[in-house]
Amino acid sequence: MIDDSRAAVHHLVRAAAVVPVLLSLGVLVSGHGDARAFTVPVAVHAVLVVLALEVSRLLALGVRFDGLTLFSAWEAARGCVAPVIIQYVGNGSAFHYRLGNVEDSRTVLILGSTFFASAIVVRLVVGLVGGRTRGDVGRQVARLRPSRIPTWVLIVAGSVGMVIRFPTPGAVLGFLSGAIEQLQGNDQIGSSGIVLIGMVLRPLLFVGLVLELRRRRSEGRRWSWLLLPLGLVLVFGLASYGLNRATVAYAVFAAVFVFLDRSERRLQIVPMITAVAALGTFFVGIGTLRATLWVSRTALDAPTIGIVPALQSVIPYFGTPMQLAAALPWIEASNPFGLRTFGLSLLSPVPGAPDVARTESSTAVYNHVVYHSFLGKDQLLPTWFEGYLCFGLVGVVLAGASAALMLSLSDTLRLRASTVLSAYGSALLVLWSAQAGVTSFGVIEQNVIYFVLVPMALGLVGTPPEVRASPNHERPQREDPHALRHLRPDRGVPRHAHGRDPRQPVGRRPGGGRRRRDDRTTALPR
Repeated sequence: MIDDSRAAVHHLVRAAAVVPVLLSLGVLVSGHGDARAFTVPVAVHAVLVVLALEVSRLLALGVRFDGLTLFSAWEAARGCVAPVIIQYVGNGSAFHYRLGNVEDSRTVLILGSTFFASAIVVRLVVGLVGGRTRGDVGRQVARLRPSRIPTWVLIVAGSVGMVIRFPTPGAVLGFLSGAIEQLQGNDQIGSSGIVLIGMVLRPLLFVGLVLELRRRRSEGRRWSWLLLPLGLVLVFGLASYGLNRATVAYAVFAAVFVFLDRSERRLQIVPMITAVAALGTFFVGIGTLRATLWVSRTALDAPTIGIVPALQSVIPYFGTPMQLAAALPWIEASNPFGLRTFGLSLLSPVPGAPDVARTESSTAVYNHVVYHSFLGKDQLLPTWFEGYLCFGLVGVVLAGASAALMLSLSDTLRLRASTVLSAYGSALLVLWSAQAGVTSFGVIEQNVIYFVLVPMALGLVGTPPEVRASPNHERPQREDPHALRHLRPDRGVPRHAHGRDPRQPVGRRPGGGRRRRDDRTTALPR
C-alpha cells in the first residue's frame, strides 16, 4: 500500500513539473516576449524533479511523503510553475517591489537548479550510506506507544499560552480587527520571558485537542463538538504568530502525517488533487487578505481582485525569479551581503537576540533592496539565494547540501518516533525542511524553535523507558507472503514421553529429515 501511495504522489508531483514544460514550449514556439528565455531553465528543472523522485523511490522509506518528495514538490512549484505563470500573465506589480530584468532572472533560475541538483546528490549519498548501516529496519516507521505525558497536560499548557497571548478582550479585538503591525512581516520576533513562554506553549493546545479527539473517536464517544475548539485554536493559537499561512497548514499536515504514516490505506490521485486545490485556494485567500491589510496602512492602492492578480500574488511565495533578480545589480555595485549579514540572519530567530540581528540581517538588507525603502519587510530570502549573495556559487552548493542533510535528519527522526508528540514534531521538521528552496534559514530556524523543539523534547521525555532503551525501537510487523511455509502445526495434545506425538506411527515424521533442537524445547504461542 505504501509503495502504491508513494507512486500516486510521485505521479502528481511529476505532472506538476512536466505540464509547465509543455506550456513553456508553447511560449517558445509562439515567439512572443522576452520570457521565452525561461523555457530552457524550466525544462532543466523538470528533469531534476523527475530525477529526485527516482532517488526517493530508490531510498524506499516506509512513509508515503518522505522529505525528498515534499522537497521536490516545492521545487516543481518554484522552478517550473512560477516561471510559466510569469511567461503567460507576467510577474505583476501589485506588491510594489522592484523587479529585475529577464536575463538576470534566467541566471536566478539556473542558480536554483544548481541548488536543487546538489541537494539531490547529497541526499542520495546520505541515503545509500545510511541504508547500508541501518538495513531494512531503519526504513520502516516505528509503532506508536502510549506517552507518559497525559493529554490534559498538553491542553492545560496550551491554554496557559493562549491566556498569555490574549490576556484581555482588547487583545482579541485587536487581532480580529487586523492589527497588521502585530501580524505583518517575516522578520523574526525577539521575544523573551513570559511572551516567549506563551509562544512556545500555544501550539500544544492544538496537539492536545487532536489527541483527545482521536481518543474519543476510538472509544466510540462523541467527538464532533471538539471541531469548534480546534478551529478556534487554529485561528487564535497558530495564526496569531503572523499572517504566515504555513504555520496553520503545517500544523494540520503534521497531525495527518502522524497517523497516515502508520495507516494501510492507499492514497488516490483524485482526492490528492482536490486537497491541493483546496490548499491553493487557502494560500490565495490569505495572500489577498495580507495584501489588503498591508496597503490599508499605507498610501498605496489596494490590490486588484481577479484570476490574474491571484496567480501573481502566489508567485512571491515560490520565490519569483524576477524579484530575486533585483538584488543582482547591488552585488556588482556595493555587495552589502557577506558573512556578517548571514550570521545575523542565523542569530535573528534566537529569543533575546539584539535588534541589530533583525535590522541588518541578509533578509533585512534584501527587503531594503526590493522595496528601495524600509517600508516593507515581508519578502523572504531563499536559503540558496542568500548563500549566493553572501558566498557566491559555493554558497548555493552548501545550501543544497544543508537542505539535504536536514531532509535526511527529519526522515530519520520521523521513522524512529514512537510517541505522538515526537512523531508530530518530526513531521513538522520535515515539512519546514522541505521548504528550504523557497524560504530562508532564519524562518526554518524560527519555526523549529517555536513549533518543533518542544513537542520533540516532550516526546523524548514521554517515551517509555523500555522503548528508549531499544536501539531500533519496535517496528510494525508487515505481512510476509512466504511466512506460512515456516509455521508448524499447533501441538494441541500431550507429547509422548520420548518426544513424539502418540497419534503418529513410530519411525515416521510429517516433515521428514532430522528433528530440530527447538522442537523439543519450545512451543509456538497460541
